[in-house]
Amino acid sequence: MPLSCQTDEKLKAYSVFIVFLVFSFAYWILLQGLGWNVTLYKYDITCIYYPYYKILWESLRNFQFPGWTHGIYGGFPIFAGLEMGALYLPHLILFLLFPLIPALTVSIILHFALLGFFTQRFLRRIGVGEFSAFAGAFFYMLSGAVITHRIHLNIFFGLTWMPLGFYLLTRIEERSLFILGFSALVALMFASGHPQVLAFSLVAWSIYLLLTNWLKINFMKNLFFFEFSLCSRNFTGLAPGFFNLRTFPSLYPGASS
Repeated sequence: MPLSCQTDEKLKAYSVFIVFLVFSFAYWILLQGLGWNVTLYKYDITCIYYPYYKILWESLRNFQFPGWTHGIYGGFPIFAGLEMGALYLPHLILFLLFPLIPALTVSIILHFALLGFFTQRFLRRIGVGEFSAFAGAFFYMLSGAVITHRIHLNIFFGLTWMPLGFYLLTRIEERSLFILGFSALVALMFASGHPQVLAFSLVAWSIYLLLTNWLKINFMKNLFFFEFSLCSRNFTGLAPGFFNLRTFPSLYPGASS
C-alpha cells in the first residue's frame, strides 16, 4: 500500500476513534447527568470496585505490593482476589498518572469508546459498508450485554476487547506480529478480572474461524487453526484450575479473618 494511502487510513482511523470518544463522553457524562464522579454513582462500583481500586491505587502510589488489607471486613487478599484485576495494564498506567476518581472515569469512558472503535474496524475489515459498520458498533455499545454490565467493571472491560480479537483474527495470516498481538490480548482479557468473558470469547472466535474457513481450507492441514482449537479446549478445561489457583490463597485467610 502506498505511503499516502497508509497515512490517509491512519487519519481516518483516528477520526473514527474521536467520534466514538465524543459519543462515550456524551453518554456517560451528559445523557446520564452523572458529572465527573461517574464512577461512584451506584451499585457494585461503589460497594465492590471502589474499595478494591482504592487499595490498589494507594499501593501503587506507595510502591507497595497489594497483598492483604485489613480495611475490608476482617481482612481480604487484594492480589489474589480474582475480580480485583491487579495486573490489568490499563489500570496500572492510569492509577499511576491520575487520582483515583478521575482515573476510573477516564478508564470507563475510554473503554466504552474503544469498544465501539474496535467493532467498527472489524466490520469494515470484513467488508461491511461505512454506515452499517458505524451502526453495528453503536448497536453493540448500547446492547444489553454492555449496558447491563456497565456497573460490573471487569465484565465491561473484558467485553471491550472481544471485537479486537475478531479484528486480529482477520489479519493474523498477514504478519506474525498479529499473532503476538492476539496472544497479548488473551492475557489482557484474563487480567481484567473476569475469565468467563475470555472463555466465551474463545468459543466465539473459534466459531468465527470455523465458519470463515469452512469452504476455503482443509482443517487438518491448517496448523494454526488446529493449535488455536486445541488451546481453546485446553483453556476450557484449565479455566477452573486457573480460578482455583488465583482464589485458593484467599480461602483459608478469608475464613480465618
